[in-house]
Amino acid sequence: MRRRMVKELGTALGVVVILAVLVFGNLQVKRGGLREEMEAKRAVAEGVQKKSGLSLLSWSLLQKTRGSAKSGPFFDAELKKFGSQPVNLVGFMAPIDEFKDASYFMLLPVPIGCFFCEAPPLRDVILVEMEKGRKATMVEEPIIVSGTLVLNEAPGSQFFYGIKNANWGSATQEGTLTRKEISIEHQTHMTRGADEMKSGQQQLFEAEGGPQTADGNVPAAPVD
Repeated sequence: MRRRMVKELGTALGVVVILAVLVFGNLQVKRGGLREEMEAKRAVAEGVQKKSGLSLLSWSLLQKTRGSAKSGPFFDAELKKFGSQPVNLVGFMAPIDEFKDASYFMLLPVPIGCFFCEAPPLRDVILVEMEKGRKATMVEEPIIVSGTLVLNEAPGSQFFYGIKNANWGSATQEGTLTRKEISIEHQTHMTRGADEMKSGQQQLFEAEGGPQTADGNVPAAPVD
């Protein structure tokens, strides 16, 4: 009797493990597919901007950057040529702790839901600081950002790079923008994490892997 129970228990545990593996695999496939979809959207927007004659800084060049927050970044020689120079870059917005009229935000090659939950690698994150007197609304679509590129080479930098005195706008031909809706829970989480970051209690990003994409955002509301 005991042997039978042990055997049945082992079978049940095996089924649970198989189901868990399938669920995890499906989630990874879904995330990978969403990342590819977002990269395709960004590529279309980049094509629109290039067709208009605008020169763009490429994410592939930024992604040659190596290092960590502790060691500091090691920039590609080609990227260093853009330091302190005006640049244009297409990407997706992510808030830090300002969720509507933002004077600063993050720009990434693919969108994320919450940076403290999903932790993209430092090489994929740019701190955008708006031109004085200008504000930005968080939107779902890819945008074009123009400003001065800053390369932060010192160890311990929260961000490898930034764009200062920035302006932004729609990067797509249609120009339609949809406000990014963020739940109160995520806003609270982000605000607490940003406070810890600013006080030096934690580094913002440490991950060295590929960017993660959001797969369960709240439906977005149209921008007024």
